[in-house]
Amino acid sequence: MRNPMTTLPFRPLDWVASVKDFSSAAGVHNRGIGLYIAEDTQRFVLGTRKLTWDGRAFRYGRCGTTWTSTTMGVHNDTILVCNRVGATAAAPVTAPIGASKITVTFTANVLGDSTSQNDAQRTGVIAENELVGGYIHLQTIPVAGTEHDENRLIVGNTAVVAGGTSMIIYLDEPLNYAMLTGTTTCEILASPYANLRRSNDEFVSVMGVANCVATAEEYVWLQTWGPIRISPNTDTPVNRDRQYVFDDFGTMIPAGDYNAGTFSPQHAGFLLEKTVATQYYHSPFINLQINP
Repeated sequence: MRNPMTTLPFRPLDWVASVKDFSSAAGVHNRGIGLYIAEDTQRFVLGTRKLTWDGRAFRYGRCGTTWTSTTMGVHNDTILVCNRVGATAAAPVTAPIGASKITVTFTANVLGDSTSQNDAQRTGVIAENELVGGYIHLQTIPVAGTEHDENRLIVGNTAVVAGGTSMIIYLDEPLNYAMLTGTTTCEILASPYANLRRSNDEFVSVMGVANCVATAEEYVWLQTWGPIRISPNTDTPVNRDRQYVFDDFGTMIPAGDYNAGTFSPQHAGFLLEKTVATQYYHSPFINLQINP
């Protein structure tokens, strides 16, 4: 039986070595949305990967708020849809080994959707297939001292209305272990590309670099790997200072100039250009290394 998955494409979008028609006015060069355009219509599952012939990688995502810079990182600003702490705990009902469709039960109105930024924004309402491209972790303890953990990609989900207490989730692969009522718990993460924002929140990670300006609810491609010109900054690398990291604003700076203290900044990539001081303009090309 076919799962009621999303109708949007979800296969990796790779470069095809064939002749392309660049004269057509249909779409962008007759290829649908381009890599450097934002639009209101969602064409692919969030997180869909696209490769270019030179090896650069891009991910498809949804803008959560307006941004105007195209040379800085944007963050995933979504909390867990559910976790295993207190009132937000969720637990699957019994499911046998080999099941690829599970039912999750939870307390009414405690789920966060794919745009919830904090616990106060949890409404318990989830749209049909809103979690496609997200992830679920299942943990079962059949007997004391034994722990079964499984991670799966979410390929479909039923809608949850206000006051709802259950949801069906469709998994990309069958279960290796049976789920047991009362001993199996789960955590659910919406697609990390569902709520992309520019911010200085120090509790979020950069998912990619924006290719174009965008406003809330528009869909875009983010570059996640390969050569890219980064945001200008006043930090000049010294000899052998090749690694770049993200600061809390999404700006990429030399790792040696980051006042880390007890923090561990997110890796961004390595410098491609020669860095002789008299030839350095504070806006170099780096090899971005977020997600290949």
